[in-house]
Amino acid sequence: MFSVDKQLNYGRSIILNYSKQLEYQSILDIDAGQGIDLNIFTNQHQLIKTFAVDNWSSNIEILEPKGHVVSGLNKEKEKLPFDGNSMDAIIFNQMLEHTKNIFSRYEISDFSGSSFYLFSLFIAKRLSRIFPTFFMSLFFRLTKLSKYNDEFIKSPTIENLAKNYFVGK
Repeated sequence: MFSVDKQLNYGRSIILNYSKQLEYQSILDIDAGQGIDLNIFTNQHQLIKTFAVDNWSSNIEILEPKGHVVSGLNKEKEKLPFDGNSMDAIIFNQMLEHTKNIFSRYEISDFSGSSFYLFSLFIAKRLSRIFPTFFMSLFFRLTKLSKYNDEFIKSPTIENLAKNYFVGK
């Protein structure tokens, strides 16, 4: 069907390149995890103010001692506690991670590409570096594998996932 280039996972080299392009004073990382992306920016900009949204307690225990200001809100239900235009940049790395449980109930029946995947991977990588803002969309057709009741909506709670998925209550 298609393959994933695992060297592109997490995009740390891309984050590093972004961190070098401008003089940042503030940055927000939504679902910051342990702050690896924020740390890349603090290594480049000693006076930068770093902010994180993450409500997983073990991540907060790692983020706060490193000087990151952490908001433990539920990003799916609560408004971010920052004024508009108050951040020089916002990181939302690995956002497809939040859809991982959908693949336990569905399979990809069609992959129609993304902004640059109309080209070979060799060309697509180069185009995404030249035109990074054009590389935004993925198009999948998903097919349900079997009937189910409420397993999908309950799975984040049952599996104790590290993200605060909104499950309707």
